[in-house]
Amino acid sequence: MEKERVINFARELDKAIHKIDAKKVLSILHALSDIEQMSIALLKETELGKKINNIRKMESFKHEGNIREMAQSLVAKWKAQVDKEKLHCKKKLSGKKKLKLKNGAASHRKPQQSQTVSSNGNGNCAAASATHNGSAAAPSVAIADTAAAVKSTFKRAPCHWQTGDDCRDRMVTKFIAVLKPAEDHAEFVHFERVAADIEQQLCDSYGASTEAYRNKYRELHFNIKKNVELKRSLLAGHVKP
Repeated sequence: MEKERVINFARELDKAIHKIDAKKVLSILHALSDIEQMSIALLKETELGKKINNIRKMESFKHEGNIREMAQSLVAKWKAQVDKEKLHCKKKLSGKKKLKLKNGAASHRKPQQSQTVSSNGNGNCAAASATHNGSAAAPSVAIADTAAAVKSTFKRAPCHWQTGDDCRDRMVTKFIAVLKPAEDHAEFVHFERVAADIEQQLCDSYGASTEAYRNKYRELHFNIKKNVELKRSLLAGHVKP
C-alpha cells in the first residue's frame, strides 16, 4: 500500500512539474515528507531523489522559496535514511563474514585440541582452553588494529580557496569551521571546497559585502550548523551549494 502511494506521488509530481504547478508540487512534497521511511529500492524505482533535487535548480521554481526548502529537506532526509540502510546491510554482511571466519578457525583447531587432551589427560584441559581462547581473540584484534591504521592514514590535501578579498575570505573561513567533519572520509567532498563554493554562490547572487550577502550568509551558516543531515549531504555531494 505504501509503495503504491509513493509511485502515485511520483507520477503526480511529474505532471505538476510539466505544468509548472507550484501549488501542486508543494502539496506533493509535503505528502512525501509525511512518509517516515523511504527504501533504497523504492527511490531507485521512482527516481524521486533525482526529480526533487532537480526541482531546486529549475528556473520555473527559482522564486518559490517554500518548494526549494522542502525539496532540500527531503533530499537530506532520504540521504540519511539511505546511508543508515547501507550501514545496516554492511554490518549484517560483516557479521556473517566474522562468524564464518570464527567457525573456520574453530574447525582447524579442533583436531589439535583433541590430541592434546587425549595425550596429556584432564590436567592440561585448562591450558588447552586458554590457548583456544587466545587464538580466537587474535583475528578480532588484528582486524581492529588494521581498521585503526587505515583510518589514521587518511589525510586531506590542502585546498586553495582564497579569494584575495578580506571580507569574503572571512566568510569562507566561517563556513569551513561549521562544515569541517569530526571524522573526515575520502569519499567526502573537500569541506574547504564546499565552503568556498557556497561563498562564491553568495557573491554571484548578491554581490560581495552587501547587506543581502551578509544576511544570506547568516541564514546558511545557521542552517548548516543546526541541520546535521544538510551538512552530511553537502559533504557527500548529494546537495550542491
